[in-house]
Amino acid sequence: MTHQELKNKALARQNVKAEYDALESEFALLKQSLTHQNSSAEPTQKNHFVPVKTPSHFGELQNV
Repeated sequence: MTHQELKNKALARQNVKAEYDALESEFALLKQSLTHQNSSAEPTQKNHFVPVKTPSHFGELQNV
């Protein structure tokens, strides 16, 4: 099941949809804040990527 399918299935329930809709203003505020933060960042700060090296023992941990 994809994320969108799960979301659609959950939102088909009236109680879930009501709670989701009640959070709309908070999500709008967050989106506005992030948009403003990205637009005011220095060019060198935008899309800054720091590579993370996977520990060599990571594969061992997945099999636990």
